[in-house]
Amino acid sequence: MPEASTKDRIIDMALELFNEQGTRSVSTNHIAEAMGISPGNLYYHFSNKEEIIRAIYERAIADYDEFLAEVSSTIPGPVTLLGMFDGIFAHQWRYRFLQREFPALIQQDETLRARYREMQDRRVGFYRFLGRHWIETGSLRPMSEEELGDLVMAIWLVGDTWLAYLEAMGRGSDADQVHRGAQLIYSLMKPHLTESAAEAFARSGWGLLTELPESSGNLAGEGAGA
Repeated sequence: MPEASTKDRIIDMALELFNEQGTRSVSTNHIAEAMGISPGNLYYHFSNKEEIIRAIYERAIADYDEFLAEVSSTIPGPVTLLGMFDGIFAHQWRYRFLQREFPALIQQDETLRARYREMQDRRVGFYRFLGRHWIETGSLRPMSEEELGDLVMAIWLVGDTWLAYLEAMGRGSDADQVHRGAQLIYSLMKPHLTESAAEAFARSGWGLLTELPESSGNLAGEGAGA
């Protein structure tokens, strides 16, 4: 349908402009002008910029869920999950303005804040489920619920904020630095791994990585916008 196509194009253009310039510098008029449509045409689909940002966030959620479904049809083990983080960080790069601006955006938009909190609770709950499963199946050493909660929160915070940190340091497009986030998560998990799980990590190569190679990749040049 033409309406859906135009709506998607608005989201695409807004995402591009927000990533490049930030939300404060981009108005609905800027988006319409960049698309070559009238502001009235844009307002037919979105009442304001806040609605566009919410639509982008919903797309980010859907893309994240689709990525997880594609790479894991079963409950992932620790090695599998860690290997997925490069893809998770690449996903965050596609929506990097959200990583940079979310604290401010959710303070300004109660609807977005409620949705964000809902998704955070859902994601953290999933990681706690994984942690319990890994303890039961012998990948993680036994620990209390409080200890597991602390480990999950530490892993989640690194995963959720690493790209924002790199963006602030001007290194958000460096693929090696992005991969370092997965290395940090491995460092958090390593003391809690059972002997068999540690051996599995070593066989996969994670246990052998002690430092990062020289920068060899750039997310902006590796399909970041796909």
